[in-house]
Amino acid sequence: MTRQEDPFNWNIDAFTYASDAGRFDTGTPSALPFIASQPGMT
Repeated sequence: MTRQEDPFNWNIDAFTYASDAGRFDTGTPSALPFIASQPGMT
């Protein structure tokens, strides 16, 4: 899943990719790497 210019546009016929690096965003990041690295930061 990539980001489009207007993320709140749900009309599939008007889909356009974002013009910046945001087109490579793939959604919500996984929390597991942050949780797993916490012991090493304390």
